[in-house]
Amino acid sequence: MYPASVESFFKLKEQSMDILYFNPGKEKIGNDLLGILESHITAKNIRIYRDMYSFSRKLIEPQKENAIAVILTADEEDLMKLYAVKHLLYKAITILILPDRERDTIAIGFRCKPYFMTFVDYDPDEIGHVIRTLTTQPLQSDTYNTGEEQRFAA
Repeated sequence: MYPASVESFFKLKEQSMDILYFNPGKEKIGNDLLGILESHITAKNIRIYRDMYSFSRKLIEPQKENAIAVILTADEEDLMKLYAVKHLLYKAITILILPDRERDTIAIGFRCKPYFMTFVDYDPDEIGHVIRTLTTQPLQSDTYNTGEEQRFAA
């Protein structure tokens, strides 16, 4: 078991993480996914977006450290809208759920640079495991502090 200070760090991290959940449809899979998210993060930290405009506006705003964007693309049109705003995804750890397993769909998905990518016929335990990992384990930073400014590691 962890010392009390480490346990309190993980609890603090879990409570402070925001999930930005993009689900343009009202399919059963979207409700199932929301249930998985709510089982790992308190509901007050989950923000649900139904259209790309409001989702991209939220990505433009300053985020808490380590925000997680869970993106369910119901069809190719949603994926193309996401691709148009992929430059905003750098502010969040992205979990991308693709609509199908076509080569072109997968290629576009990879160009969005997700932390984790799966498909609509996913195993719910996969997403649960990824969320649990992100909320309970410290993340490796791509940056280091030189004392004067923050620099990106090569």
